[in-house]
Amino acid sequence: LSPAPASFTFPAWEKLQDGEHGAVLSFGACLKTGKEVADAARMALYDARSLQPLDEAVLDEIAQKPIVVIEDNAPEGGLCEGVLAYYAAKGISARVRGFALKKEFVTVGTVAQQQRANGIDAQSVLEALTNAFR
Repeated sequence: LSPAPASFTFPAWEKLQDGEHGAVLSFGACLKTGKEVADAARMALYDARSLQPLDEAVLDEIAQKPIVVIEDNAPEGGLCEGVLAYYAAKGISARVRGFALKKEFVTVGTVAQQQRANGIDAQSVLEALTNAFR
């Protein structure tokens, strides 16, 4: 085995675009959906490429804006739950709306079909956001 490095720094989240109406946090396969949502809603987009630890500098920067989290995993233990826990621990009442997989049997289908069935495709997210942050 190789010896552990003397120090390791987790990668910071990458800001992929600016936006005036809040921030979209996403990663991996859902990053494409995040981009579509951010473009349509004129929101900033962040690639949350490290889920643990969270990028606290980014979370502090966007705390007063509407935040949309899009992930393709279970909500428990996911990015949105971590973001909500971070703000709760700091006593910050942030406006966060998460989109993750439903807790039900997954049927066979394309990625696009499964995202739509779980409400984590761009159209479903945008429809849900229509009244969420008013």
